[in-house]
Amino acid sequence: MHAFETIDSNTAGACDFNLDRDLDFLWLELTNRCNLQCIHCYTESHPTRDDRDVLTKQDYESIMLRAYELGCRKIQFIGGEPQLSRHFKSLLRTARETGYEFIEVFSNLTFLDDETLEYSADNQVCFATSVYSDDPAVHNAVTKVGSSHVRTVGNLKKLIANGIVTRAGIIIIDQDDEEVERTKRFLEDLGVGSVRVSAVREFGRGGQILSRSARLSGLCGHWTLLERKARHPA
Repeated sequence: MHAFETIDSNTAGACDFNLDRDLDFLWLELTNRCNLQCIHCYTESHPTRDDRDVLTKQDYESIMLRAYELGCRKIQFIGGEPQLSRHFKSLLRTARETGYEFIEVFSNLTFLDDETLEYSADNQVCFATSVYSDDPAVHNAVTKVGSSHVRTVGNLKKLIANGIVTRAGIIIIDQDDEEVERTKRFLEDLGVGSVRVSAVREFGRGGQILSRSARLSGLCGHWTLLERKARHPA
């Protein structure tokens, strides 16, 4: 999974931290494991990659509470695939019970059970995902799982039908402008609330695609610059 951006890229540079400013947004990586093996994945996730899953449920709960006490009201669960964490449903409920006003799950949406769907609809939980093309073959070539496109799109439709706020990112790998625009229209026609185009990050497997080492400027807060570079390479 390739998380796309929730940070305004016009904020301070990567090393200009203001410790006096309130904590605004909390990302929690619940697992490094993923049922897909996307060719650009910045965490190099795959089905058996759980060696970095070192935090306990109590650790996550403590982080969520401390962040809330510091003024944070927005949280996103990421991975890997966060729904693969055995603590996912419990932590989702903890986020709502703690008082977080914006809760989002960044998922590949290849699976979505009825309990999660119902809870999300009743508790204003949002979902975000990545869709690489309207063409299933192109999307599946990125994820390396042949059924991923039909399952992701099917679960997007379920979320939208249940009134759940959704957004999607299109990560540019080698798609041309026409395919990107076609994919945007495809997602908008489905009813996805927000569609953004972003670029491969030079982290994890993405570094192999870009043939360069990771840099701070490649972090998620710089999505506007990366988008321009993806669409108009030097």
